Amino acid sequence: DQVIEKLKEIDYSGSYTEKKVAYYFITNAKYELCFVYGMKGKNSLAYQIGKEISGAIDTFDESYFPLQYKYDSKNYSIKYSNFSPTQSEFYTGMSEICYNLSYYEQSVVYAKKSLKSPDITAWYKYIALSKIISTKKKLNQYDTEFLDYALQFFDNYTKLESSYFAKF
Repeated sequence: DQVIEKLKEIDYSGSYTEKKVAYYFITNAKYELCFVYGMKGKNSLAYQIGKEISGAIDTFDESYFPLQYKYDSKNYSIKYSNFSPTQSEFYTGMSEICYNLSYYEQSVVYAKKSLKSPDITAWYKYIALSKIISTKKKLNQYDTEFLDYALQFFDNYTKLESSYFAKF
């Protein structure tokens, strides 16, 4: 809350560039809170925050970057490639949260967004695909899309590093 309040001061009174950077950091601070709530199983709280920032996360595409700012007399620059993995992680996490809350259609929407991410990891792809498959099973949707995602799931599963298997 303190970080967000400090950044809001810049968001309200800074230059256009400063406001853009502050908005990015405010959104990321809220995402961290969303992530922590999700990890603690507080899905309703995580969902509320995730829904609040999902529009911002969607707007953070390549055209939003680079973000440049000065801090402590040093110049910094954030590229889209610095953010893209976080975007994929957000979408995957929201897919899980929505699934846990039985918001199945929303779970699929977020999972598909994650799958479109250029920097999705094999692990996040595994989670996103499993949420789509699980949702389609819950909804009795054994269609061509289900089969396509099931094939992608098994193909991706074979690409997971052995360290992931310890999680099962």
